[in-house]
Amino acid sequence: MRIITHALNNKIRGAVLIVLSVLLVGLIPIRTVFAASTEVSIPYRQTWSNESGDSVDNSFEYRLTAIDEAPLPDEAENGYCKLILTGNARGEINLHFPFSKPGYYHYQVSAYIPDRKADYSYDETAYDVMIMVSNADNGLGIAAMTIQDETSAKYPDLQFDTAYTGGVENPGEETADSEENAANGTGDVPEGEGTPTTIEETETPKGLFTNPDNWALLNLILMILTLAVAFMDAVLYFRKPKDKYGETYEDEKLRRHGMPRILAMLAGIGSLFLFIETEDMTDPMIWVDEYTMWMLILFIAADILTVMSKKEISRDGDESVT
Repeated sequence: MRIITHALNNKIRGAVLIVLSVLLVGLIPIRTVFAASTEVSIPYRQTWSNESGDSVDNSFEYRLTAIDEAPLPDEAENGYCKLILTGNARGEINLHFPFSKPGYYHYQVSAYIPDRKADYSYDETAYDVMIMVSNADNGLGIAAMTIQDETSAKYPDLQFDTAYTGGVENPGEETADSEENAANGTGDVPEGEGTPTTIEETETPKGLFTNPDNWALLNLILMILTLAVAFMDAVLYFRKPKDKYGETYEDEKLRRHGMPRILAMLAGIGSLFLFIETEDMTDPMIWVDEYTMWMLILFIAADILTVMSKKEISRDGDESVT
């Protein structure tokens, strides 16, 4: 009996060991996938201009920071990843991110200027970098990445324009004066090359039903209908009217109603130009926007003018011709 019990215990132990081995073998790849970092290549381009010919420092520092608690790269220190670009530079920044699961991760890259040097032109554009992570054969992979500036304009890479605009007779004195004027809020802005130019941003009109990045389907339909009415008026304007027996009227008085047809044709042309100027069909589609009312007014006007242009004469009884 003891021999049988001992044999059963050995079999149970063996089975338990086999199960534990299988579990450990299965867990090792999983732990490796989550521990490994995912490499991300961020394209960049820095342009450098120095018309003075002087030998000056042409290195600029940029910093990558995380937004919405996104994981920072392994190369990051003190809560940011420092990037140094020198002169005319172009390539890819290869960073290793400890992504733990698929999703969207948001970062920002901008210039770091602790000490602004005189006669230097810095590019202070802040770029938003959105990285889409998805499952891949060997773990996690980069499915897509977008780069855009503060205006949501998209770029193929990080683009920074830097320059040295020339020296001054007494840089130390001018720098001190500039700092004193900045502290007092006084001082004139120097004129000439290198002077910052303020460009007023044109605000895109926003309507009740849309934002500037959409186009309205109803506007397209109304434009097509208005053009159809205008085309019909154009054909009828140049065609001689006929009575109910098919005979053509030669009386010149029958053309006195041509002005409404001309106005209807102008309404169709106006509808076409309005659609071209206000709608971009490469944007996402919606139903209506702030210009839909004007498109509807042009369509109704074309219809009313078409009805008004209908010719009526009286010859041996009332007859209507078009």
